Amino acid sequence: MRRRRFLAPKSHPVAYYHCVSRVVNRDFVFGETEKARFYHLMRLYEKLYHLRIISYCIMSNHFHLLLEVPQRPPEGELPDDQGLIAHVLDCLGEGPATNLRWELAHHRSQGNH
Repeated sequence: MRRRRFLAPKSHPVAYYHCVSRVVNRDFVFGETEKARFYHLMRLYEKLYHLRIISYCIMSNHFHLLLEVPQRPPEGELPDDQGLIAHVLDCLGEGPATNLRWELAHHRSQGNH
């Protein structure tokens, strides 16, 4: 069974993934407005997750993405809670950053560290 990999293995500086997703029943749901919204979200997630979109194709009933995924940084270089909140604030705005603050505080109050 295949394992999902969200970051490149330690032996590689980057990894490349071809991602495909089809619409349920192969319905044609991506019109020009939906394609523009998808493009906006795609670029937002590219920034949020430090990906690089090498190539993409958005069609009426499916899409293809060719992604470059960076290697996971060493444990000491991962952002702390405040660094993560600042990054989410920069990428997504105050609403999602506030939700993340609440989720982290709730998680910590339950004794989960």
